[in-house]
Amino acid sequence: MIEFLHSRRLVLDPDLATSPMPFVVGLLAVGIGLSLGAGAITDPFHLPRAFDLALICYGIVALIWILNVVHSRLGGWFIVMAYVAVIQLMNVWFGLDSVVALMVVPVVMAVPLIGLGASVITAGVETALLLTFGSGGGAPLALPLALVAIWMMPALMVAAYWPVFRLGDWAWDYFVQTRTALEKARDRQLELNQAMDDLGHANRQLTLVNENLASLRLVAEQAQRTKTMFLSKVSHEFRTPLNMIIGLVDLLLEAPEVYGGPLPSQLREHLEIVNRNCQHLATLVNDVLDLSQVEAGRMSLRRDWFSLAEVIARSVMVVRPLAERKALQLYQEVPDDLSEIYGDGDRIAQVVVNLLSNAARYTEQGSITVRVRQEPGEAIISVADTGEGIADEDKQVIFEPFCQGYSGTRRSGSGGGSGLGLSVSKQFIDLHGGRIWLDSQLGEGSTFYFSLPLEQPVRPVGKPDHWIQRDWQERPRREYREPSRLEQRVVVCDPVEAMAPMLTRFANGVEYVHATDLTELVQEVAHFPAHNVLINHPDPEVMVNMLIEAKDAIRQTPIVGCCVHPLTERATAAGARAYLIKPVTRTRLTEAIVRVETPIRRILVADDNPDDRRFFQMLLHSIEPTWEIELASNGTEALEMMACSQPDLVMLDILMPEKNGWEVMVAKGQDPALRDIPFFVVSAEDPADHAVTSEFVVATIEGGLSLSQLLEGSQRLTNLLRHPSQSDWPSPDPDPE
Repeated sequence: MIEFLHSRRLVLDPDLATSPMPFVVGLLAVGIGLSLGAGAITDPFHLPRAFDLALICYGIVALIWILNVVHSRLGGWFIVMAYVAVIQLMNVWFGLDSVVALMVVPVVMAVPLIGLGASVITAGVETALLLTFGSGGGAPLALPLALVAIWMMPALMVAAYWPVFRLGDWAWDYFVQTRTALEKARDRQLELNQAMDDLGHANRQLTLVNENLASLRLVAEQAQRTKTMFLSKVSHEFRTPLNMIIGLVDLLLEAPEVYGGPLPSQLREHLEIVNRNCQHLATLVNDVLDLSQVEAGRMSLRRDWFSLAEVIARSVMVVRPLAERKALQLYQEVPDDLSEIYGDGDRIAQVVVNLLSNAARYTEQGSITVRVRQEPGEAIISVADTGEGIADEDKQVIFEPFCQGYSGTRRSGSGGGSGLGLSVSKQFIDLHGGRIWLDSQLGEGSTFYFSLPLEQPVRPVGKPDHWIQRDWQERPRREYREPSRLEQRVVVCDPVEAMAPMLTRFANGVEYVHATDLTELVQEVAHFPAHNVLINHPDPEVMVNMLIEAKDAIRQTPIVGCCVHPLTERATAAGARAYLIKPVTRTRLTEAIVRVETPIRRILVADDNPDDRRFFQMLLHSIEPTWEIELASNGTEALEMMACSQPDLVMLDILMPEKNGWEVMVAKGQDPALRDIPFFVVSAEDPADHAVTSEFVVATIEGGLSLSQLLEGSQRLTNLLRHPSQSDWPSPDPDPE
């Protein structure tokens, strides 16, 4: 009860209070009733009071309308007190005991108009009036009954309205909480709308940034391609004069009799210095070309099993003269039980030579030691020297292009370096899936390490039915050793050997087994199943015939045919006996001439560079002074001289005016009189620098392809042709990480 009396809802909100209009109408009805009933009053004393009371009722009603307090709490109190006054006047003026019973009416009216508290206040006011003026009648129990009735009514109202007001308190609290939550939700909605606007703006900004980044990426890729092309072109242009210098110096050193006799010792020493520097420059040019090919993803690794001990020994022999000139001790520590490595032995040898050459160049006294140790899963090769060492700040960038360790004395008194050897070496090691690092202290020497992954030896693979025949005679057991990490096996039939040198660059997770003809191909597949068979021949018709024949002999194995031309196939197809890349040394030229196996008396040299023509003339005379050498400056002149003099051998350059070397080959092949003249191609253009492509791809399998396989295969092939960069085929330039 105390809790209820202290409730916030003892007073109604004006919006929730009952309209006072019915009570105003009731008051008006009382006035009208008094006016109409006055005629029935016989007492002359009460008659004027009836009219006065009726006028009071009318006045109160008029006052309410004039004050316009119909909907205010003040109007409610005014109406309740007006009823109390009218009833009290009726009690005092008319002295009727029944009028006292009407005192409960204002108490009841106060609840809907104002609230429960107003009912208690109204009961108190009426009690005070009754105690003051008493009951108008003479009944002794009228006053006590009236007081009991007046105070029972608030108690009954409290009992009746208690649950209602409790519910009202709960509803009000819930309403307040809901309104607060709604306001917060509106605030969050505003914040969310603002965030959405900001996000939309940021998204537009991000879209613009992405577009700019895409544009910049295209510019960067174009710049990278331009840089690679520039390096390649410039390096090739460097080769032409460099080849001439190397060739002439080599000729001077190997055949001094061409110039009239032995060379003076000091002149020979100076020529050897020139030759070493030219060789260093040639190495720099080759390093630039290798680096550009790696960046362009065109570096070819010719993977095969090779002996690391032999590579180390061969590399030490190359660097030993440089070490002996500086009185350096050169040691090698290679275990006898070293496993073979699956990779490109020539590239690994190039890495070892680079490391040994750097060690010899930057070591003035002491020794150089190359060690090999075998650990689980990899071989660790180290090259240690007793040189000047490398500063800590240079260790982080030593493998970057053109970095030479500027903090130390590596540039002073040591011959310098191109700064490309270590960078190219790192690229080669990365292509093999290894890593390269160093350990060095200034004044204490340096040790360079690199690792190569080892393939675990695999026991011979075969099937019992390949070893034992039905007559229980044992067949010869054929052994296979395949890399344990290779996941696919592809048998390649390549009679022209055009793809064998290039496929190994894609050999990540794939074993390529090469066959020279269909018979060997069928034997390879029969001995050990393959995931697919690849047949290559430059002639599409021959390739298709080989594919059809292989399909009949190989069951349930996909067969793919292609037309990849050998790197020198164009020259070889035209009849070239050799393809010599400048610089051409006396030894290489002698070996090529020996392979001709026909008597030679007259040789024609066709080259647009007069210095090259003069050099080849001197080089040929150093091999055999009795040979007659003819010189042609362009392709047209070369054909005319061949028709007139019928030389025994032609040395043909590719890039010449009027008619280039290819056009000369075509014209020579079409002339029966010139067709059988042997010739060499001598050019500074390396065919390995050109991309290898196939214009045709044919696929088949036993039983043919279903329509669903055909559609899926054509769709994948179309995506590969349109978006070759999105192919999921292993990259030729893998990331070792």
